[in-house]
Amino acid sequence: MQLIINGEVVDVEFTNERTLFDVYQSVEAEALSHSRYVVDFKVDDHEVSRSFLEKTEIDAVKTFEFWIGDSQAVLLNTARTIDQYLDQVGSTLYHESDLSQDDLADLKQGFDWVKQFMESAAEMLQFSLTDATVVLPDGTISNALSEVIQSTVDEITVFSDDNRELLLQNFRAIKAFTGRLIVRLYADSLTGTDIQQGLSDFETALPVLIEKFIKVNESYQSGKDGTGVEILDQAMSELNDFLPFLFAGIERLTEEQRQIQIELPSTEPIDTTIEGISLSLVQLLTDLSTALEENDIVAAGDILEYELADQLQHLKPLFQELKKLLPNDAT
Repeated sequence: MQLIINGEVVDVEFTNERTLFDVYQSVEAEALSHSRYVVDFKVDDHEVSRSFLEKTEIDAVKTFEFWIGDSQAVLLNTARTIDQYLDQVGSTLYHESDLSQDDLADLKQGFDWVKQFMESAAEMLQFSLTDATVVLPDGTISNALSEVIQSTVDEITVFSDDNRELLLQNFRAIKAFTGRLIVRLYADSLTGTDIQQGLSDFETALPVLIEKFIKVNESYQSGKDGTGVEILDQAMSELNDFLPFLFAGIERLTEEQRQIQIELPSTEPIDTTIEGISLSLVQLLTDLSTALEENDIVAAGDILEYELADQLQHLKPLFQELKKLLPNDAT
């Protein structure tokens, strides 16, 4: 079996390890001795469970790959998993009018995990959930995240039409928190060279990306909702891969640099500063997310075909200015 750690093949002889779980424990112990952690792992390029590791002998597989990182890398990986889980929960709460006792038990267990993650993140990054708030999709400010957590704990075991909207609002606030955390952690991990390359790749991908969003609306209008959803998922995935480079670049600017005006072809009365254009894009993506959650295809279609396409066009001159302001070795 070949052992790979952070993309490098490790020349190692297994003496006491018989199962994959034995190998996992050895790698984890070595990482911890250097204040590092197992962020993720795959066997033969597949995600597997702990039980699989325990029952599988090392000679039964070809590769066992590990990703080792610091505490922030672990936090980022967990935040991404939590964010995906919140999408699933939000969709369930929005569309289901009734949940079985088993479903409610699973929901409570899942939220216990979310709660523990938020408390760990607050402790690790040294901020208080009592003082922290987030901007909600409708533009309002949430209650303190500690209150949002407690409200969800109180309401989650008695889900009904009476408290559905409250729970949905709570989960929107928590998802806004995890989304902001993911961007921050990923942005912190990028070097100046990473950002420069990411912005260049984003700029190159823009024309095709814009065309994809327009095709989503065309699919909806022609009754091909399945095709539209498929294209939208692909386009949003690509956009989400690029956005951290934009936010990381802006994060490294001074306040004065963020207020630099960008010349745009649009004649609409919009904030054309570097910060204003980026915040406008974030708000538009939030509006799109809300429209899709509420199954408002008309509103989503208008955003996709008109507003989002225009906003993405604004990014090209923004990228050019950012790349001039950011040296390759920016930190």
